[in-house]
Amino acid sequence: MNDPVRRLGPGRAAMSSSLRTEIAGPDCAETIRGSRGSNAPGGSAMSDVHHFPFGFDPLFAVPARLLGIRSTTAWVDVDEERISARFGPWRVETTRANVAEAAITGPYSIPKTIGPAHLSLRDGGLTFATNQRAGVCISFKDPVRGIDPLGLVRHRGLTVTVEDPGALAALLDPIGLERRDRGAELEAQEVIDELHSMTASEVRSYARSHGIEHAGSSSKAELIGEIEHDPEIDLERELRG
Repeated sequence: MNDPVRRLGPGRAAMSSSLRTEIAGPDCAETIRGSRGSNAPGGSAMSDVHHFPFGFDPLFAVPARLLGIRSTTAWVDVDEERISARFGPWRVETTRANVAEAAITGPYSIPKTIGPAHLSLRDGGLTFATNQRAGVCISFKDPVRGIDPLGLVRHRGLTVTVEDPGALAALLDPIGLERRDRGAELEAQEVIDELHSMTASEVRSYARSHGIEHAGSSSKAELIGEIEHDPEIDLERELRG
């Protein structure tokens, strides 16, 4: 969606278009009871509506307010059948069956996300953003309307910076999220395996380069243990980068 963004593994955030949100309370995703369906009085059945407010950063909040984008006008609602996203005067609505994928993305470029809804000229993705940290990129099977009220421009992806991107991604695409997490775990294990495959001399040299004490007198197993648990060492970047 919106220009280069990197996907994040467990413990990090990630996405491709960007959406915006505002400061919310401790419960980011609320579940409220609404009337949908045909079994409730008046022809509607009660169903859960999951409400996701946007997460506003101060830098984004000021220009957002000038456009009518605030906590009361920026949210994503999901029920059993539909998704509804509002970002001030902009809205996107579609069915849950139209969701192809939902992935956590970020961080984002501030100039390409701050202010109004942003349209990617590269792929037509739409972004609703209230922070640069992280959001959810929702991909659609069939393009949806959003940037213009007439629907002349359609979008295959929407990025929203809700307060709890993990919860929204898990709700919309639980299988995909599990698959990506499993893939990240496998990649992390491959890095560990690569470290273990190094010779004792290589491990000692690597440990010395990171200032690990007693590298010359410690065993290979001891050094590997210290390297794996050192928070300053990014094995994935250094061994795979």
